[in-house]
Amino acid sequence: MRPLSACMACRERRKRCQRPRGSTSCEFCTARRLECLMAPKPDAESDGAYELLKHHRHGTDLYSASAAALSQDAIVEFANLYFETVQGGFPSLFHRPTFMGDVADGSVPLILLYGVIGLSARFSVHPSLSKIEPWERGRPYAKEAERMLDLHNVTLTTIQACILLAINLAIEGESMTECVFLAIAARMALLLDLPNAAARTPLEQELNQRVWWSIVTTDTWCSANLCVPRAIRLGNNVPSLLDEWAFSRLGRDDQFEGDSPNLSACSSSPLAHLVHLNRLLYEIHQVNAMIVDDHVQPDRAQSSIASLSTSLDNWISGLPPEMQCTEANMAHWAAAGFGGIFATLHINYNHAAQLLFYQFLYASQGGSGGPAATKPVSGELLLTDAYARRCKTHAAALCDLIYSARVNHGVDLRFTILAHVLVIASTVHIHSLLFSVDEEEIALAKVRLQRNFETITRLHTYWPAASASFSRLQAFHSACLKSTHSSFRLDRWMLRFMLEFSKPIDERGSGMVEEGSSSVADPEGAKPFDQLRYLLER
Repeated sequence: MRPLSACMACRERRKRCQRPRGSTSCEFCTARRLECLMAPKPDAESDGAYELLKHHRHGTDLYSASAAALSQDAIVEFANLYFETVQGGFPSLFHRPTFMGDVADGSVPLILLYGVIGLSARFSVHPSLSKIEPWERGRPYAKEAERMLDLHNVTLTTIQACILLAINLAIEGESMTECVFLAIAARMALLLDLPNAAARTPLEQELNQRVWWSIVTTDTWCSANLCVPRAIRLGNNVPSLLDEWAFSRLGRDDQFEGDSPNLSACSSSPLAHLVHLNRLLYEIHQVNAMIVDDHVQPDRAQSSIASLSTSLDNWISGLPPEMQCTEANMAHWAAAGFGGIFATLHINYNHAAQLLFYQFLYASQGGSGGPAATKPVSGELLLTDAYARRCKTHAAALCDLIYSARVNHGVDLRFTILAHVLVIASTVHIHSLLFSVDEEEIALAKVRLQRNFETITRLHTYWPAASASFSRLQAFHSACLKSTHSSFRLDRWMLRFMLEFSKPIDERGSGMVEEGSSSVADPEGAKPFDQLRYLLER
């Protein structure tokens, strides 16, 4: 007997069909494997793009991709694109040579393959996807990976899958569900004591540590975005990570004794330096939150900022010569295939610094009415101006690095968070347009704003989440039109602007935030950002 159609079944239950974003079937039909009449019928050209899913949907070994109906050349392209566009810095989830070997022989876990395709298919030039919009290409695969997730299976593979799913959800603007999957990954990592877990090979040990730090660093951004507690609280120990050359040379069968490469700590690992920088980024979030929430006296705030400024200076000066941000070093890392990791390291550094010094843009205007910690007093004006200049210097360096990497070195950075980073930098350049009297500075600010807009537009071609960046930049522009003088004041709205990168923000003073089709009241005095307390916890 033919099963009831979805709409008939839902109507009999007197329930409306609920279809999750990106899904091709409603929830009721998905759970019961019914034909869903809500689902659009794919045309003949696009139908072939999802043959891999249709072939494996029911009763197939989840740990075999050997019988995939999608052509092997397409699968290989998708996997390579993942490493070229997503795994640049953290998250560092896989060892490319062995992962590609698993793809070649069909042994890669399907849940990981689908999670990877969900992210990378948008960049593909494969003919099978030519008539499908980039945003749509990976959604069925990400949804299938989510369906396959088995939380009873507490393993490294499940942790990797949860992180992939978190990223797939983040790019769709589903930040809350992203946070849930990261929390699951963190709990499993804690249960396995991942950074210290017994490993059979050097490669397994290094992957454990890289996945651990991928959770920690990704969660720093995610927890700040939603203002919730971090999933993992860290001690002072930082496990050593191999440099990218040594990691890439590791073999699947290398052993700890005899034929394994040198596994000692290496100061030439960009990821190891990113781990230390991640700690400073979180402390910067905390200081800004304390200032906004009036949890700190002005003199203590100034002391904390000075201390973090010194820490950032020590961090950058402590990099080995081959990791300093120069054109020669960029060319060296790009030629070796690690240009994305090198660029990401310095983008994160400049972004952390622009966040730390951002509040001094307003203070350097001689503004009043902001947080006490941002008001320059006698003897502090020169320091305030110096910090404001540093903010502009870091914003400029960040933009120039992204542009130079793509134009001069062929390193096209396309990860989604880049749009948010460029929005913050763009507002710094807007400050130069509004308040600078230096014609050269104004001209350069205009050039950088144009480049930033072009980059965000290009990112928007691939990532739905970039829509929020356009919205946020528009909200900031509107704030400038209403009040040029107070637009850069560090208050609750500005802190949300700097941290909540995954969704549009209300216009300053409007008291409303758009979320889907509903509006949520957000009066300044009602403290909707009370969860700031989580950022203030150590």
